[in-house]
Amino acid sequence: LLKFTESIVSGSNALNLIMLKSQQVVAHDINVYATEQYELVVVEYLKNQEGYKVADKISPKPKYDGSAIARIYKLENGEKKIDIIITHRKCAIAPVLQFHSTIVMNYITADNIVCMYPKWTCNRKGFINPRLYMEDKTNLRTAEALMKYKKRGFRLCAEPFQLGMHNCNRSIDCPHATRTTVDEHMFHWNINNGTAVGTTMMDCWDMPIIVWSLGGHGCTTESNRRSLNHILVAA
Repeated sequence: LLKFTESIVSGSNALNLIMLKSQQVVAHDINVYATEQYELVVVEYLKNQEGYKVADKISPKPKYDGSAIARIYKLENGEKKIDIIITHRKCAIAPVLQFHSTIVMNYITADNIVCMYPKWTCNRKGFINPRLYMEDKTNLRTAEALMKYKKRGFRLCAEPFQLGMHNCNRSIDCPHATRTTVDEHMFHWNINNGTAVGTTMMDCWDMPIIVWSLGGHGCTTESNRRSLNHILVAA
């Protein structure tokens, strides 16, 4: 299903496959991200083939903090629950880059486990997404999510230099740096044979390539630099 519909699984399930077993967090349900093109295919498959029922269908509300989200289907099968998050963007990865912090910017495809900020995540560090405060996206749900990870031993910071010093003009650790889903700083664990794109192993369905920058205020108090979060579908 994931391969045919170019969908992904994200959230705690993806994070748990990256962290050590002793550091894993409890995943209460599964979050599947899909594009509008395959919306009905994903929903009908889970209903007809897996026995799920649609418990609710809602439009984005402030608690979801995601302008890339078009609709959310809440499916249930007994105690098992799946949220299907539909994006109006051309790539299912787009909403992941609007998550509250880099800790949860990970996803699972049909053939890959991907971590977008492995250096920080594997060291239990996370950078809070600047769009939360620059675009006034902070709410109770977001605060609770951040506290959940903080209580589980993750270090969360809104100031990038608190996670380590970097050269803003050269370092990929700078939140203003432009990143892509095929750059060498992504962690791809390819569980099937994939196609090489540069130094990154990935499958052809993983196109289009996403280009993004987290943005935010200047990394130092002396800097006047300020940029907004942006996400582009490059190819």
